[in-house]
Amino acid sequence: MRRIKVAAGLVAALSLVIFAGRAQAQVTDRINDDDVKHILTRLDQTAGTFRKSLDHGLDRSSLDGTRREDRINDFVKNFAKTTDRLKEKFNDHNQASGLVRDVLVSAQDIDRFMAEHRLSSQAQDDWSNVRGVLDDLARAYSVTWSWNGTPEVSRVGDKDVKSLLGRIESAADRFRSSLKSALDHSSVDGSGGEDEINGYVHEFERATDNWKSHFGDHDTASNDAEEVLRRAQAIDDFMAEHPLTDRAQQDWSSLRTTLDELAQAYNVSWSW
Repeated sequence: MRRIKVAAGLVAALSLVIFAGRAQAQVTDRINDDDVKHILTRLDQTAGTFRKSLDHGLDRSSLDGTRREDRINDFVKNFAKTTDRLKEKFNDHNQASGLVRDVLVSAQDIDRFMAEHRLSSQAQDDWSNVRGVLDDLARAYSVTWSWNGTPEVSRVGDKDVKSLLGRIESAADRFRSSLKSALDHSSVDGSGGEDEINGYVHEFERATDNWKSHFGDHDTASNDAEEVLRRAQAIDDFMAEHPLTDRAQQDWSSLRTTLDELAQAYNVSWSW
């Protein structure tokens, strides 16, 4: 009997290890609005420094007074204009995403010019710094980006995530209600299986509450989002193994859809 208990314990422990490995989500911290504001401030600073060294470099080059000097000055003015529009429309998520694309495209014109015309080392270094900040901006807006390609922009802002949180809570409430009704009319009623799924739902709700309370804390919120998904995985396994009512299954499917959006918002490499 002792051997049987030991073996059972080992099986249970192994199951936990397998579940943890399968449900582990790979998270890249979501860039929040404050992070983007900081990037835009850095962009202002580095672009200002570049403009000064560019003017100095042009004045001491063979391009001084030529049409090519006029061209790079036009590129820089256009870049400044698109950057200013992005700062003005930052809180308008739909417009801001498109304006990020405009900023990156206008920067490509400058980048090509700097590659073709070797100005002062200071101007080259300062442009390299601007490029670094623009790469950060591209990452913040989840841009499919290369300096020779066309940027495709998609970013989930703080308002979007708050809205997503509300939809997850609503979907979770509907699922909890239909699950309770389904369990009461199933063979699982009053069994250890019912206690099991109720425990999973409780842990999922607690993880969701933690995410909600830590939403403003960037690093903590990312970890909480991962925990929400891990807790949901246990519910998903139970729902796959126990065919309950169609309503409960449909409500869980709806909740899963919103959780897929959560994974996307936090750049989680995730599969059920």
